[in-house]
Amino acid sequence: MTTLMENPFPIILVGVLAVAVCAVALVRTGRGIFLVAIGGIALLTLAGVLVEKLVVTQREEVEQVVDAAAAAVRANRLEGVLERLSPDAARARDLIRWAFGRATFEDVRLTRLEIRVINTASPPLAKAEITGYVRCRDRLGEYPYDAVPIDGTLELRKIDSRWLVTGYEMRQDPRGH
Repeated sequence: MTTLMENPFPIILVGVLAVAVCAVALVRTGRGIFLVAIGGIALLTLAGVLVEKLVVTQREEVEQVVDAAAAAVRANRLEGVLERLSPDAARARDLIRWAFGRATFEDVRLTRLEIRVINTASPPLAKAEITGYVRCRDRLGEYPYDAVPIDGTLELRKIDSRWLVTGYEMRQDPRGH
């Protein structure tokens, strides 16, 4: 069911196939009832796509948090990133403050984002596997590269109806730790 709420393609595909079947039946039989069926199928398909657009799943909520944090980094807005972190995420806050103190950010690209929501946890937990890169300029001139790879996992929890980053694990810490 979640797949139907995150991707309109299956709804559209079923609608198109059903319309095609009715169109063939209309041509072969000439009965007007198939024209009514085509109209009904088109309306149901449109309603399904509309519901898909209006319903935001937990996975989509997590994706919005990650995208908003990336946009805040791109805009060099420290507070925009910090507001997406749990107050208890001291290690993540330290890394973000260090990075913003050290670099000016030009771009963030996530080339892979895989989100798994675990509703059996209390509060609900999400793991976001991310890969990509950050383009930045080192203010101290000590880091010779302008692109830093991102490869790791963000842990998010739903706290007071908001998804917040509670922790992270990076395969390589940009501070060299």
